[in-house]
Amino acid sequence: MKTLKSEAYLLPSEIEAPFILKHSTGNWPKKDEMDVSINYADYYFLELMLRIKNKK
Repeated sequence: MKTLKSEAYLLPSEIEAPFILKHSTGNWPKKDEMDVSINYADYYFLELMLRIKNKK
């Protein structure tokens, strides 16, 4: 989680894009959707953040 929240993985807020994370991988075996933003990666990232928040 710490790595995903770093500047290396979060898109800067100045960029107007419908994504949160950069450098996601969709299908490693087929080498498809490599090193791109993917909406379901953002979903799971937000899901994890909410679970951590609700656990406290």
